[in-house]
Amino acid sequence: MANSYNGWLASPNSRDFGGLDNRPVPGTNVKLAPGVRAGDVAVVLFYVAEQLNRRVEQAKAPGCWGYNFRPNTNNPSQLSTHGSGTSFDWNAPKHPNGSKNTFTKAQFDEIDEILREVENVVVQLRGYDEMHFEIRGDAAKVARIAAKLRGGTSPSQGSTLQKGDRGPEVETLQRLLILHLKEPRFTWTVTDFFGDTTLNAVKEFQRRKGLTADGVVGPRTRAKLGM
Repeated sequence: MANSYNGWLASPNSRDFGGLDNRPVPGTNVKLAPGVRAGDVAVVLFYVAEQLNRRVEQAKAPGCWGYNFRPNTNNPSQLSTHGSGTSFDWNAPKHPNGSKNTFTKAQFDEIDEILREVENVVVQLRGYDEMHFEIRGDAAKVARIAAKLRGGTSPSQGSTLQKGDRGPEVETLQRLLILHLKEPRFTWTVTDFFGDTTLNAVKEFQRRKGLTADGVVGPRTRAKLGM
């Protein structure tokens, strides 16, 4: 056994580092085949994958890969992070190794936002292996971020709000949207439910602010709203 180049234990037998979490990416039936390192690493990587699917591009199978004990493709003198279960490839056929600008600028901006939400403990190999997302931090930092995610919030600036959510934060969101948009069609009875009217208002607000108009209220949208 040895470490992959990001400092995590790698092994041809995943049981040596606690096994794999092989559930599908949340909200899809696509797996990061055959899985990623179980525990805190999985919590963080699945959060990133879930947000990629929701906010950047939908996961496709085959093409989303996880654990694979092998040398690093771009530097065979090192062990790949896939060998420690601490990375995944996203829609590999669309983002082949050796290519750059395989995402649009808007997509890159959204990816950067997602990675900031986990305090950049996950990085994308931008410019040469853009399918690839890997852990870049020690176990203590990963554990701290995973604990926050398990508690239902992103590590920075509160939880993500989206269609179907309910609660006091949705009421706050609706009041702020009414204030910012100042249009009769977006003046409605404030409730605690994130439905179609709220979704359309969020998208309109995002368009006006130059954000990705996906209807998901993440940290960038929160900041523009003043939440």
